[in-house]
Amino acid sequence: MAQNHLDQFVGDIDPAFRAGKADATREEAASRNVALLREVFGAVARGDFDAAARAMHDEVELEIAGPAALPFLGRWRGRAEVAEAMRRNFGMLEDQAPEIRSIEAKEDRVDVVFHERGRFRDTGAAYAVLCAQHFTIGDGKIRRVDQFVEDLDPTVEA
Repeated sequence: MAQNHLDQFVGDIDPAFRAGKADATREEAASRNVALLREVFGAVARGDFDAAARAMHDEVELEIAGPAALPFLGRWRGRAEVAEAMRRNFGMLEDQAPEIRSIEAKEDRVDVVFHERGRFRDTGAAYAVLCAQHFTIGDGKIRRVDQFVEDLDPTVEA
């Protein structure tokens, strides 16, 4: 992973959240949820998928949808299965350079939109995607992640 880009991504979480102007009456819960995601993204950036999984409910669900040509699409259920899917999916990629476009947080959800460039590890081919992630959070744990991926032309600046 391109560590400096991943560190920047994690560092951009709070400013992007503040730019979203969360409803003041629910800001405390929204701030806790954003902090939880900062921890998860930080763990993933370090390659510590076990730490990321500890922030998830035992019966967490992950679904990644997008064009069939992308090799990391699928649906997984349960903390162990989701952690293994994250390990496998991130293991397919290198030189990742994600950039947050927006974060919106509410009492029980956080939506993250980001653009990412990188390379597929097995072929070295460049990729560029636009992703929207919808996190459902309850009792301080991630309960569900829905990710929608749009495949972009890696030769065009986003």
